[in-house]
Amino acid sequence: MHNIYEQGYSVFDIVGTIHKVLLTMEEEMNKDKLFEILKYVAELKKRVMEGLTTEIQLGQFIAKIASLQ
Repeated sequence: MHNIYEQGYSVFDIVGTIHKVLLTMEEEMNKDKLFEILKYVAELKKRVMEGLTTEIQLGQFIAKIASLQ
């Protein structure tokens, strides 16, 4: 994620792309996990819209996804 961020992509663009990819994976993923991840995406989008467009926000998002069992 750091490399993508360093290439100049905005956090909002990265989150939008993650959201689109997740929606295409609907049939391949467990519905409960997909729902949890989409909740995290919505939370991250909200924070980005509030102005918190830092790499730390992306790191927290990745950590939450990684903690899912």
